[in-house]
Amino acid sequence: MKQKSATATQLLMESNGASAARLPFDEEIVDHLSRAYGANATRVAEIARANSGASRLIAALPYVWAEVDYALENEMVVTLADFLARRTHILNEDRDHGIEIAPQVAARLAQKLNWDATRVQQELRAYQDQIELAK
Repeated sequence: MKQKSATATQLLMESNGASAARLPFDEEIVDHLSRAYGANATRVAEIARANSGASRLIAALPYVWAEVDYALENEMVVTLADFLARRTHILNEDRDHGIEIAPQVAARLAQKLNWDATRVQQELRAYQDQIELAK
């Protein structure tokens, strides 16, 4: 029987050693955020707390909704494909390449980037095209 890790919902430390934020995530997500964002994982945790972004995008993968907002604020994400294929690896890691979650992620991006319905549909089509190229 696997024991629960002490790192689950651990405090991450900022680079100066000050405690940052208790992460509202399980061990797999903590590990993912630590590897992907380093000291900036605390910022993702803060966003998760402020925006109820601690839930997973896809149940089987460690990506969380706060990463969408973080990518918008800090990584200049401007397309759906940029987030699902490059900022995360959902395109390659998810069984359906993120098709199921793509409309919801596009809606979140649309809110922040002021996309209209036409732009959302263009983004979804462009992402579908990227999936076809990746197969």
